[in-house]
Amino acid sequence: MCLNSDQKKLWNIDDLDQDLNQLAKRLDYLEESITEHYTLVQPQKQEIKKKRRTANLIKRDFQCPYEKCDKIYGTDISLNLHIRLKHNGGSKIEREELAKKILEAKFQDEADPKHSFNLPPNFIEDFYIHHQEYINNLEKTYNKRILL
Repeated sequence: MCLNSDQKKLWNIDDLDQDLNQLAKRLDYLEESITEHYTLVQPQKQEIKKKRRTANLIKRDFQCPYEKCDKIYGTDISLNLHIRLKHNGGSKIEREELAKKILEAKFQDEADPKHSFNLPPNFIEDFYIHHQEYINNLEKTYNKRILL
């Protein structure tokens, strides 16, 4: 079978057309793959920042207990940070642990333990009032009561 030049051209055009279709399919596949990849790799939309309250909107209920200090704060966390940094009052946990040691020493008729920080005024009395379960356990353990 002998093909003339026009038939050869048509045959080559058909082959090229098939190749073009295959290339188009491969290009679509690659574009989909790239889109999926970037969807997985790129971070999602950034979260919107939480708007902070302005100073005049903060209800300030936490007053510093130290004499001659008129600072008032909107959260107990801010007050505790102030006490620790400005009054050498230790952290809230350190103050509560010290209060427990002092009260236990009182139940055992011992001297108050030494400490390196400055407790707020009436801290032991306030601790005694607000931690009745702990005080009741001490009273049961030592079978006596103490007055502050």
